[in-house]
Amino acid sequence: MANQFSKVKVKKVNRGLFSLLCGGLKAYCALSGIRISFENRVGSLPEGPAVVLCNHGSFFDFAYAGTALRKCYPHFVTARLYFYHKWLSRLLQAPGSFPKSMFAIAVECTKNILRVLEQGEVLVMMPEARLSTVGQFEDIQGGTFSFLKKVGVPVYTLRIC
Repeated sequence: MANQFSKVKVKKVNRGLFSLLCGGLKAYCALSGIRISFENRVGSLPEGPAVVLCNHGSFFDFAYAGTALRKCYPHFVTARLYFYHKWLSRLLQAPGSFPKSMFAIAVECTKNILRVLEQGEVLVMMPEARLSTVGQFEDIQGGTFSFLKKVGVPVYTLRIC
């Protein structure tokens, strides 16, 4: 029997909820003593369609990336395991996240990526696909580069440290 969350279509970003989540995360960081500062070397935030590649050094990278890109209202490619929990799946889908099975070819995820880009929106990917236990960056699979070349949209990088 297929899991009810195995086929998740990407939804439009709920801008209100996205802004609320970013504001809540900023407040949490401030109360926890975590300083978030940004250094923009590009000049302007990405406008869609665009892909933002982000490193993956901690569990909260999505929060940092979302805060940095909040005015773009980006979509996030997220590990499928989080979508198996009903309430968490709904919470992730509302601001525009969609699942990808880790270390596997995922046709559904590819279709969702193409939908996001066809709608002229911004997509955030963490192509390392895993957290580093020693603070070193992991290798990015060659297929990621081929895919980005084929979709033909601007690619930005976001480095979190």
